[in-house]
Amino acid sequence: MNELYEKMGVFNIQLNKHQALEDLDILKYILLTAYSEMETIIDKGFNIEECFGNLRNIISKYESINAKDFFNQIVNALTDIKDFHLVFLNPYFNSVHTFCQHSQIYFSDIYVTKTETGKYNVYNSNIEELENGTELEVDGDFIFPALSNNGNKLYILGKMSAIPINSITLTILNKPIQIPLHECKVKDLSNNKSLYSMYKVKDFDVVKCTGLTYFTNEGYKLLMEFAKYGEELRHSKGIILDLRGNGGGDSHIAVDFIKNLNTICDYNFEYKKLNSLPSRLSELTMNSYENSVLQLKREECYSNIQSQWETIENGVIEKGTYNNPFIILTDAETASSAEIFIKLCKNYLSNCIITGENTKGCLNTGDIRYFYLPNSLTFLNIPTAKFPNIFEEGIGFIPDYWIDNYDPITCIVNWLEGGSSK
Repeated sequence: MNELYEKMGVFNIQLNKHQALEDLDILKYILLTAYSEMETIIDKGFNIEECFGNLRNIISKYESINAKDFFNQIVNALTDIKDFHLVFLNPYFNSVHTFCQHSQIYFSDIYVTKTETGKYNVYNSNIEELENGTELEVDGDFIFPALSNNGNKLYILGKMSAIPINSITLTILNKPIQIPLHECKVKDLSNNKSLYSMYKVKDFDVVKCTGLTYFTNEGYKLLMEFAKYGEELRHSKGIILDLRGNGGGDSHIAVDFIKNLNTICDYNFEYKKLNSLPSRLSELTMNSYENSVLQLKREECYSNIQSQWETIENGVIEKGTYNNPFIILTDAETASSAEIFIKLCKNYLSNCIITGENTKGCLNTGDIRYFYLPNSLTFLNIPTAKFPNIFEEGIGFIPDYWIDNYDPITCIVNWLEGGSSK
């Protein structure tokens, strides 16, 4: 297939000025009428008229422009937008742009306790200058509550960053000390690709769910089994729900799981969604477009889009019947509908605690629809629903207790039993 498109010149798309400006107008119209977060972004100070005016001025200087250069111009002009679900891609020259970066946690190997005066004492350290018991005065942005026990409330020294870092320099005892950092160790290294699995560790039930997306009947049946499994856990002494690596999918699976466990759960979010998209556009997928790339032109590409919105009100939330510990284990790849899963658990379960590392932060928008720019053959993944700002995009849910350990399940079980989890 790639060789066929190469012969047709699809991989070397050259736009004349008229085509480039036409695609630009289509993009602006779609963002204004179909993108659910656009109003909020404009309210925060983004000037879309100025942005697209500048783009038109740049493009108008050229008689022609390569589609890849056109792609780079538009994504660079829209860098103020922070939304993981908003994605522009062009498969013909392997360009993908996601409009957000994840802020990841980087930990040291230094654990501290907090004093009554608000300062910190070193509890355990691998740095010679920081002996156990050393008093520190550290900004709270570098301190993260750890899952710990034995009567000690421990914190880990670290830093969140959207770019990779390997150390921080802090002034301690009136002198700068460089502290090595590493990525959080909580990531799942088991390479388990099953949609879900369950097992016991001592008296506690561990349920691992790697995704809520199904592409086959078999996948659908597996997730239905997972949702049904909630009934079998109603009398569990404690449940560990492992959502590491879960990138989301169908959030109604989460609703059914919690309802089966807890007797109460509803998809109870206040949100706003676009309810009138032309089927020609809303049904367009990568495959249907690629199979008819030479036939699809500019037909009704944007003239019939109607920005009619529906607001779903938030209902009453009540706690259900499951009262034993329900521990959620997350990592940086826990995203989208998996984050809805967490929010629902927090809403409906009486004793729900988040552990691990912060989630991806990919939940403020959703309900993706696919559009395209017909001249540059650029695909637009446009979120058409908007949720209340549950957390900051790119940061996600902050754990109640952070874990920096290659075996977080054992840490959680030890904590539930009252032992040490460090």
